[in-house]
Amino acid sequence: MDILKEAREVFLTQRQSLDKAMQYLGDEFVQLVEDIRGCTGRVIIVGVGKSSHVASKTAATMTSLGTPAFFLHPAESLHGDLGRICQDDIVIFYSKSGESEEINQMLPSIRVIGAKTVAVTCRDCSVLSRGCDHHIRLSITEEASTYHIAPTSSTTVMMVFGDALAVCLEKLSDFTPDDFAVFHPSGSLGKRLLFTVADVMVTEDDMPFVYEGATIKETIIEMTSKAVIGGVAIVNESQKLLGIFTDGDLRRLVGKMKEMSVIEKRIIEVMSPNPITLFPSTKAIDALTLMQNPDKTIGIVPIIDNDSKLVGMLSVNDLIKMGL
Repeated sequence: MDILKEAREVFLTQRQSLDKAMQYLGDEFVQLVEDIRGCTGRVIIVGVGKSSHVASKTAATMTSLGTPAFFLHPAESLHGDLGRICQDDIVIFYSKSGESEEINQMLPSIRVIGAKTVAVTCRDCSVLSRGCDHHIRLSITEEASTYHIAPTSSTTVMMVFGDALAVCLEKLSDFTPDDFAVFHPSGSLGKRLLFTVADVMVTEDDMPFVYEGATIKETIIEMTSKAVIGGVAIVNESQKLLGIFTDGDLRRLVGKMKEMSVIEKRIIEVMSPNPITLFPSTKAIDALTLMQNPDKTIGIVPIIDNDSKLVGMLSVNDLIKMGL
């Protein structure tokens, strides 16, 4: 057997089914989108066997893109989970044949509940399509498996159908990347769009700082006790930022020391004045971009409020650990 030839044949067969299904997609799809847009309840997607995996994925995609939806397994529904369906919901059934007994047994109860039902099948007529309020037929050429038995092309077409439904609803609702981030706070996009400097910076007792009258020795002690940051902020009695003293500043100072009495000098004499600062509301990803500038990498940045008072310290290492 020519393995690559067989693999490409699977791609070709499924692509032909997608092309056919796309051509036959019509007013029923438009009506379904409009019905979901006007729905005051949830979208419930049902499937059994291979179709159950597709139904679950469709529900997850719709939810991620702003349309409340969940997957309901027929077996669980027949043992009490039909109670999750309300009158204002829309129930979408995925079934290649439309003859799955577990699914069709759900219909009488759903009719009593009053929810709208939609059958998505690959046949013109079936028990399911006759029992639902609406029917969408997904035309396929043939299954890609040997003897055309196992669901392959049919599940691919259903998968793309679900994606098309979710994306159309997303665009009609003006769903934005910021909305997506709210639903995915732990994902890369969520972290980039949601997290601010305030979520990452260290504050209060964990914040390394000294007053302007501190000596270099006292500053080194403060820096060492909170070495995770890699520097110290210098402030006046009103907590206004005057400058910073970093690990790099310390290494350069040690190279110039002629005698130990130097460390008794005031830190204000050797600090770096007018450092780059950020506000707590700055996006964390913008802070990381600034601190990882190819021309000059910045290890720490003091965080100030509108009165230039020190409120936190930000380390580039902490930003990187966030997975930005």
